[in-house]
Amino acid sequence: MAKRAAKRKKKAARRRRALIIALSVLAVAALALTLPGLLDKGTQNAANTYGALITLADGRELALELYPDAAPESVALFTRLADSGAYDGTSFDMTMPGLLIQDMYTGAETVRGEFAANGFENPLTHERGAVSMGRTGNYDSGAGSFFILTHACAEFDGMYAVFGRVTHGMEYADAIAESGETCVIKSVRVYKDS
Repeated sequence: MAKRAAKRKKKAARRRRALIIALSVLAVAALALTLPGLLDKGTQNAANTYGALITLADGRELALELYPDAAPESVALFTRLADSGAYDGTSFDMTMPGLLIQDMYTGAETVRGEFAANGFENPLTHERGAVSMGRTGNYDSGAGSFFILTHACAEFDGMYAVFGRVTHGMEYADAIAESGETCVIKSVRVYKDS
């Protein structure tokens, strides 16, 4: 009986944590949709880059470019989680048509929020295709959940840590966002650009 109660309590805590993340992204998204500034700001530019490949369960692929010079802790966490297989079998289970798709993975390790509101200079912007670290209301709560913008959202600039961008496969991100359906991630692999 005590085991069952502990299991329910743990499950409820996970749901609360996922709900907090979802609500904070929704709140910022609602603000973004009511304010101007949804135009792309152009291509990001960072010298030291890594690549990543997200393979979906149905075989579609999204190629990413990661920017450790702009958001070193976010890229390092994303890389560690990808290398360990933590993202394998997770899913883009939060979708906001016309704005973003988000993987709701939450691990035990968190990183410092690498964005202006948290005193960190990150020159990257939330343009279409930006890959950014999700978080709760706590600035230093990025625990591996990430989102991909299907439309630019300047209101996220300085509030979330952009650490990469999609370089190929945005049409798949668009399709996931518009369908509103959960999409399983088969694997995420990171590699160093030569």
